[in-house]
Amino acid sequence: RLLDNMDYFDLKNFSPNLECKSLIGISLLDNLAPPYNQYTMLNTIKGEYKLFVYPNLTHEVPPSLFTYLSSWMMDEFGMF
Repeated sequence: RLLDNMDYFDLKNFSPNLECKSLIGISLLDNLAPPYNQYTMLNTIKGEYKLFVYPNLTHEVPPSLFTYLSSWMMDEFGMF
């Protein structure tokens, strides 16, 4: 029964409501969150986004993205 509801949680169902700035990392070898789903989301969000593509990674992003994310959030949202 749980699996019957999984399609509802697809990003494409929520992404048209995204109007804020976003930082997105896509791993091209990801079989849990396939890149085509991520690109479908990107085509429907309304907000500005910065995209990082990792061609040789699976369901992960490198630690450097988290370092960048911290700085980006402080700059964009005034977080300390």
